[in-house]
Amino acid sequence: MASIFSTISIDSIICDGSVYPRPQHDPHAIETYAAAMLRGDKFPPICVTGIRGRVYLVDGYHRLNAMMRCGMMETQAEVINCGTLEEAYEESVRRNAIHGLRFSLEDKRHIAKRLRNGGKKEDEIASLLRMTLHDFQRIVLGSIERATELAVSRRVGVPAPSVSPPDSAPDFTPIKNGETWMQPTGKMEYGQTERRSVLETRCDILKAIRDEPGSVSIPTHIMYRSNTSWTVLREHLVNLEALGLLKIGRQLAQEERRVYSLTDRGVACLSSYVDLKQKILGELEESTK
Repeated sequence: MASIFSTISIDSIICDGSVYPRPQHDPHAIETYAAAMLRGDKFPPICVTGIRGRVYLVDGYHRLNAMMRCGMMETQAEVINCGTLEEAYEESVRRNAIHGLRFSLEDKRHIAKRLRNGGKKEDEIASLLRMTLHDFQRIVLGSIERATELAVSRRVGVPAPSVSPPDSAPDFTPIKNGETWMQPTGKMEYGQTERRSVLETRCDILKAIRDEPGSVSIPTHIMYRSNTSWTVLREHLVNLEALGLLKIGRQLAQEERRVYSLTDRGVACLSSYVDLKQKILGELEESTK
């Protein structure tokens, strides 16, 4: 898609759900970007499009809000030519799927519903979301495992996450010896297939942290204790933090190293899960005698 770069007034840019696919934002990312901008770090330009005399944001919601937080009046933007709001929406989905904050599962379902109502085929939607058709059908369109997880989560008292905040690596990874924040271009997909259910995996992660000396653990220890791959672990840590079950600290000797511990809510939910599981297993044993 052809584009030009131009200086745009921030006040003229419209953030609208008819074009931008994320229904929610992450305040932490905005604060992180704003602090980086005040330090003088450089960010990639946001992307906008002009339709019927109005300027719509296509990509860069958190960057734009960080600029507003810093009091900036103008910004460099990539201007693309989209003929309709629907074309702009599809381009926004395509760009947000390959970099920036990950789409949560609810984001993907919301996007899928809108695009299917607009006549898009499943393989076309999967391509926009940078997913295989199999994963799209299994994860986004729903599965028995997901339905079971939601039912058990409600019974335990832990709401299913609707937002996937970043792994607090912000949307852009800084070069180690520089100040320019680069956009990752790799494929970002929801977790790979797991033999355990999502609920079981998350509870194993909580147990791994609880059983660590001092009930504080670093990610590497959590990964091995819970028998979880690093890619899957990062996804679950983000969601568990969003649910208020985990809190993050820093090791004094190494300020950049994160440590995780359970919140009071996390301890209570894990205890409820263990009690409920033991009760269910006990009832099953009684019924087979």
